[in-house]
Amino acid sequence: MDTSKPFRLRICSDFGAVDFGLESHKTEASFLSMKPYFFAVVAGTCLSVLAPALSAAAPAPTFIYETPQEFFGRGDFDGDGRADIVIVDKETGKYRLGYQLTPGVFTWVDNRPSGIKGISGFSIGKLLTNNLDALAFTSPDANQITMVDVSSPSSSARPVIVPFTAALGPNTVVAIEAGGAGGKRLQDLYVGSIYNSPEPNQAALLKNDGAEFPKLAEATLPGPAKTSAMENLSRC
Repeated sequence: MDTSKPFRLRICSDFGAVDFGLESHKTEASFLSMKPYFFAVVAGTCLSVLAPALSAAAPAPTFIYETPQEFFGRGDFDGDGRADIVIVDKETGKYRLGYQLTPGVFTWVDNRPSGIKGISGFSIGKLLTNNLDALAFTSPDANQITMVDVSSPSSSARPVIVPFTAALGPNTVVAIEAGGAGGKRLQDLYVGSIYNSPEPNQAALLKNDGAEFPKLAEATLPGPAKTSAMENLSRC
């Protein structure tokens, strides 16, 4: 991802959309100066990450849509420049991939495990390598976050468990680039959680260092974070 281009965060609700701009090559501290708007996304709103602005020649951006039983997502999982598709079953935690190996034709593979059940949060981003989209899952009851490499159409990779001690009950995860030095960084993780005390709803920004995932910042939210309520995406 080219960190010389601007990062944009859009928060949408029934009252309209608000955009926040940030030069993504700036430091994490600059990103967190947006704390009054630090992903205070509650049920009934949608959030879309548009970073950086894409040219006509760039691959299609990632996209996630949620229903009561499933997540549907789009990303370039095998690095061929074509959009692939994923369907996630929340209850079982299994997902199925459709690779666009031939333009306009999707090749579907067998179900694969995410490593957790009862999924409530799902995201797609450059989490394991900076040139391929990977998947992230979270479950508050399991109190766990996993990431999975889905670059191979022929074999399933073992889920990677993300160390998460910043809060309890992670219910939302979003791959996002908070900024920092260099243009080859992995995307970081925004995590919303709901089982904390005395304030149950919290948000944390985790630095994706590929190992410890240290917490960069945290904030109290007015309600449970929900980043994929996109039933009416045309509003945004």
